[in-house]
Amino acid sequence: KFDDAIVRLKLALKEAPQNAQVHYLLAIAYANTGKFSDAKSEYQEVLKHCQDSRLKTLAQGGLSKIQNKN
Repeated sequence: KFDDAIVRLKLALKEAPQNAQVHYLLAIAYANTGKFSDAKSEYQEVLKHCQDSRLKTLAQGGLSKIQNKN
């Protein structure tokens, strides 16, 4: 269901483009479908927009896990 989640999360971002939690969930969905470049971009958006240090830490962990994947 990750492909469905990607569609819905992208719609949510149209309403709230700076929502770090939505970017984070989208990054996870992309990573689980093998779209690592897209996942990396979304994790970076989390780091850019996030005020929550816990979510930033999770995003940094996600980035490190996909760092060497295309």
